[in-house]
Amino acid sequence: MSTIKMNYHHISQITVYFKSFETIPDLTFSQKRKLIRFNETIEREFNFFMNEVKKLMDIYCEKDEKGNFIPTADGKGQKIKEGQTDALNDALMEIYNTEIEIEWLPFKISEKYFENLKCDVATIKFIEENFLEE
Repeated sequence: MSTIKMNYHHISQITVYFKSFETIPDLTFSQKRKLIRFNETIEREFNFFMNEVKKLMDIYCEKDEKGNFIPTADGKGQKIKEGQTDALNDALMEIYNTEIEIEWLPFKISEKYFENLKCDVATIKFIEENFLEE
C-alpha cells in the first residue's frame, strides 16, 4: 500500500465522480477493487469535510428564530452574518487547503473516463499525476 497526498479541495471535486467509476464495465478486477477501496477512504474524508463546513455555517451564517438558515436573496446559499464574510472565507480556505495523506492502492484509469469531470486546473493536475493511464 502507498500513500497519496491530497487536500479537501480535491476531495470535494472528485468524490461523487470517482464513485460513478465503480459502474464502468471494462475496468479490470484489480482496478475496480483499488477504486472501491479508494472511494471508501475519500468518502469518509468528504463526510469529515462536510461536517467541518456545517460547523462553519453554524458560526457564520444567519438563522431564523426556529434555528433554520436564512437563505440569500437569490436562494443559492445561506445569508452570512454581517461583517463575517472574510472570516468565513478564511476558515473555508483553511479547510479546503488542508493537505492530508491517505493510504491507497495506486491504480490508473483511461483518460476517456474523465472527459465529463468539471473541476479546476489544480484538480486536473492532481488527476494527471495520479490516475491517468499512460
